Amino acid sequence: MNKYRFWLTTEITVAVFIVLIVIGLYETNILLVGALCNGNKEQEFIVTTILQILTICNIPLALRLFKFEGIKKIINTKREKGHFHMASLRMSLLTLPMIANIICYYLYMNVAFLYLTIILAISLVFIIPTKDRCDSEL
Repeated sequence: MNKYRFWLTTEITVAVFIVLIVIGLYETNILLVGALCNGNKEQEFIVTTILQILTICNIPLALRLFKFEGIKKIINTKREKGHFHMASLRMSLLTLPMIANIICYYLYMNVAFLYLTIILAISLVFIIPTKDRCDSEL
């Protein structure tokens, strides 16, 4: 179980590190801030709506993923490997929209994307792969 927990911790760390790199690249003006702030409000509205819906749906899904019968069955039959795959899926449900939101924040300079990123980052705290959590989910 320790090697799976190591890879889960690495996965969450890499995602947070990517977010920090994106912030650093935009804040040091290496990448152009507001590159898509060209007045195309329809495009911004569509992207904002999609990421808001994705974020709002993924948070409860990720936090309750291990309560679903199909997921429990996968974990019970494959044990540690099944738990690893489902925990990785759960982290991806939160980290991928978080990365997309922070990139969109700097592209559109719309504060809604920043708030979504913060909400997803706070949600990550509830799924950090500690030893006790991993043992209790098996």
